[in-house]
Amino acid sequence: MVACGGGDDSVPAAAAAAAVSVPAVTIALPAAPGGTPVTAADPGVLPTLGFVSALTNSQVDATITGSGATSVMTFLAPSFAVTGADSATPTWSANGGMVRAGGNVLLYCAAGKQAVVDPISANNVPFQQGGNVFISANLVPVSDASVLAGLTMKMEDCAGDTSQTTYKADGSSTRVDAVATTQLSVAQTAAFFSAGGFTGGGGSNYKVRVYKYTSGGTARYFLVSLVNQVSPNATFVTVGYQVP
Repeated sequence: MVACGGGDDSVPAAAAAAAVSVPAVTIALPAAPGGTPVTAADPGVLPTLGFVSALTNSQVDATITGSGATSVMTFLAPSFAVTGADSATPTWSANGGMVRAGGNVLLYCAAGKQAVVDPISANNVPFQQGGNVFISANLVPVSDASVLAGLTMKMEDCAGDTSQTTYKADGSSTRVDAVATTQLSVAQTAAFFSAGGFTGGGGSNYKVRVYKYTSGGTARYFLVSLVNQVSPNATFVTVGYQVP
């Protein structure tokens, strides 16, 4: 068994200053029928929307057996299981990944998870494309990205790449990664949430979709980024979550 990822989302959401409306394209989630588990600590069937690449998504039901920290969350396509997905120390049956929102948001790394990005870009592609993101029916798609104003969102993929974007009340944003700090204009920021996405100078395209998770009256936001990368070519998906 491989232990990886954390499930602690106890930090309250920052107050979002929704000053400028930012229209956001949504991708619908499966319905949550009566009796749907609230978290991975509750037994039952949890419907999720599974993103296996930037091009493909479909409903994937997770079966949860047991309860509490020893509950087991099982997926069939791709095939893997997570024990204690509602805890701070989930255990993966293979390969590893990341869990958030009590098991309602998962990143599963079917080809394994790198700790850091390989300096040879082509070597990262199998890990990037091995990423699968699952968003449960307990979240809600968000059609106005202005809810992110004042928040910093951290994006992760299975190749070890991370970046943080801070969204501002005027609609602009600041992106920080291992290479540089980039100021994005209002138009550039809005493009990420549009149907066509944002295309960088190198030709890579990024489409970001926003989801809200509410627990105990507190909302937290999650992002799914659909990436069509150029040089090296790859299509893959990453997940983003709030950081204080």
